[in-house]
Amino acid sequence: MKGLILEDSQILPLYILITRFWVECFGNSIAAIRSFLAFISLFTFPCLYWLCQKLFESSLVEWIAIGLVAISPIHIVYAQEARSYSLKIVAILISSVGLLRAMRLQTNISWYIYIAILSIGFYSHLFFTFVAFAQGIYVVVIEGFRLSKISIYYVLSLLAGFITFVPWIWIIITNPQPEAVTWANTKQTLLMSDVKWAGIFSRAFLDLDISPNKLGKLKFVLIPFILIILALISYSIYFGCRKTSKKVWLFVLTLIGSLGLPLLITDFVFQKRFATS
Repeated sequence: MKGLILEDSQILPLYILITRFWVECFGNSIAAIRSFLAFISLFTFPCLYWLCQKLFESSLVEWIAIGLVAISPIHIVYAQEARSYSLKIVAILISSVGLLRAMRLQTNISWYIYIAILSIGFYSHLFFTFVAFAQGIYVVVIEGFRLSKISIYYVLSLLAGFITFVPWIWIIITNPQPEAVTWANTKQTLLMSDVKWAGIFSRAFLDLDISPNKLGKLKFVLIPFILIILALISYSIYFGCRKTSKKVWLFVLTLIGSLGLPLLITDFVFQKRFATS
């Protein structure tokens, strides 16, 4: 904890703390340390299944989603690394389920559970704040921009969850380490951003190892496959918007945009490389 505060305060402590106790039980070998995230990543499957069940009520959609994640190169890689990304993914999924459940049940206990999940999410990764904000946009739009009971409960839940995160925000403010993220300030051209983002989208489904740093004819041969993947992603979003209700497609779009839009703006408008790194 002292090391994080003094050297890298933007890294949140939840994963570090849990891993410490995991290491005490299973040893500090590389395999033992990485096995914790491998274990956590397995929760992606039931959480994703539950979320799809809440949204689509279709076993076909649920199992296709499970299949896509099971063979996703990004999920497989992050499940083997000693980093907090798999924990963040689980937090995003379970918070989404918690919100939909609270909006449907409208009970105090369901909102208390959502508050607890928000606290876990805030301490799993800084970018989770974008997800919580996007969920708020979803609630506001679904409630017709009215100050309804659900809107009030969401605001109170978000406020309560955010209050638990205030101590670490204070640590980040009072212990800034700008040198820890100097890598993100490296400028990159618009073409470089385009190529890297195409690689990011395609790696969710197929790792073609496309990188601007890797030259050769193979890169150009594989470009059509990336374009096909991007076309399928675009069509799936269009198809979902046409074939599902507003409560479903709006949730999917806000979840996509919660992390996608801030990182896209950062990379393309400010010429940073937060996402592409």
